Amino acid sequence: MARKSVIKASQVNEDTLQDSDANTKVMVEKNANEDKIRFDTAGTERMIITNDGKVGIGDNITPGYKLDVDGDIKIRGGDIRDNSGGKVIEMDGSGFLKFTNGQKYAKGVLVSSASSPAASGGNQDGGWIKFASFVCPGSQTFQTAASSFLITMAGGESSNNKALTGTFLVSVKFTSDRDNQSYIDYGTFLYCEPLDTSKLSSAGVDEFDPTTDLLMIFPTNTSTPTVDLYIRSCSKLKNCFATHMGGTGQTDTTTSDIGFTINTGQSWSATEPATPANNVKITGTWASKVFSKLTIYDKAEVNSLEVNAMTVKVRDVNSTSTVQDSDYVLRCIQNQAITLTLPPKNTSQGRVLQFKDVLGNANSNNITIDGDGSDSIDGNATYVMNHNREGVTLVCDGINGWMIMSRIRP
Repeated sequence: MARKSVIKASQVNEDTLQDSDANTKVMVEKNANEDKIRFDTAGTERMIITNDGKVGIGDNITPGYKLDVDGDIKIRGGDIRDNSGGKVIEMDGSGFLKFTNGQKYAKGVLVSSASSPAASGGNQDGGWIKFASFVCPGSQTFQTAASSFLITMAGGESSNNKALTGTFLVSVKFTSDRDNQSYIDYGTFLYCEPLDTSKLSSAGVDEFDPTTDLLMIFPTNTSTPTVDLYIRSCSKLKNCFATHMGGTGQTDTTTSDIGFTINTGQSWSATEPATPANNVKITGTWASKVFSKLTIYDKAEVNSLEVNAMTVKVRDVNSTSTVQDSDYVLRCIQNQAITLTLPPKNTSQGRVLQFKDVLGNANSNNITIDGDGSDSIDGNATYVMNHNREGVTLVCDGINGWMIMSRIRP
């Protein structure tokens, strides 16, 4: 029968198991009745198990959790599991993580515990907040840092601005001029993609515009500039939440560099951040661009539109009918008199319609354009196209009806 050996506390020097020079040891009662197990090596406490079962790993650590590690850890098994044993995070051994079932919750970082200020001293509602920064390391091999952020202005809402919010995708890139302690302008930019900015501004306040409300500020007289990003809330009592969507870090340095980081504990400013001496201020730009075919099935409102080529819908009509919601150019190929009824003015403000007698027989087969109900056409109930090859362009004013903007009679 195997014998069991028991080392009792009375057989160990003051409840301690130690080596010959006493600098590496295990202590189960360093202090009277503390009920803790301590592990020392080379004269320093490296691990502790507390009386309430918390395990701390690190030099002279006081653990606050079941497992509290001060320093880097390596998980050889590759997985982190939940209470049921299911995989939550998988590690592929190459420095990448996989969320096994996706990311169910994702709260943005609260940039400031305070909300945007109300109007005062001639300033409008809202204010400025520094939501992210990048500290250039000054390395001769450093070139660029780029990141993308999701910014949401919401929360802290009063009764009169609950519907107001704003969500943006912000992309930033900073490229240093390594030889001149400056930056490269064509490699430094700040783009913004709006998601719901139309609901950000309250009455009497300008709508969000990145050319005035999104800023990048940094010095140009140092090889280690701090690049700060600011955004403006256009309404009061808003919190700023930022989510880092990803970025390059600081390329051409080391793989551990983090690049742009989200700021916390910031203060709101009612006025635009100043640009100190030897600093540059770069404003944002709308990022939306379409590089392929774009089809709009509903109304689209734009402040300005630049296109290389545009295609509009053309529809043939040869009988009395009502103008359709998708019509723009109506190609009249009638062989008898026809009447075309316009859409109602109250849902068509700003809409443009064009009519053309294509076959050149409007003189004998008139085309009557009729307003909806009491809607007028330049003050008249109808407009009759009775010249061969005639073309007419109408625009709805949303008040009286339709206006004749051009008429061509060859």
